[in-house]
Amino acid sequence: MVNPLFRHGPITFPVTKEVTPFRLVKLTDKGIEHAGASDTPIGVVTEPGKPRPNTYTGTVSPGPAASVAVHVGGGVVVPIETTEQNLKMGQSVAVAADGKVSATGTVKVGTVVRTTGGTGSINTVGVLLNLPVA
Repeated sequence: MVNPLFRHGPITFPVTKEVTPFRLVKLTDKGIEHAGASDTPIGVVTEPGKPRPNTYTGTVSPGPAASVAVHVGGGVVVPIETTEQNLKMGQSVAVAADGKVSATGTVKVGTVVRTTGGTGSINTVGVLLNLPVA
């Protein structure tokens, strides 16, 4: 008999290509990377990540982690970087290039529930994830 595994909250994955916070990511056979406009995202990262060589050098290497938490759907509200300035609460958003969201697109990923604005040149919105199934 197999015991089911229920997981609440983010799930950690290895990083295959560098990821930046507040971006949608896709899962490959090796790990995660930013989702493209036609990809089916698995979730959102909120920390930076960068792949590391598999060899141990004996020294601590500062910088982004080689594995990061991916926030998945099911009632998760996360800030996501957007390509647009005027998204409104209640508006559906789709995955856009480089893991961002947009009002237009074919792969819908959730609903804007917070217009968080952002800091500096980064414009984000809080999105209630309703991720598609691949």
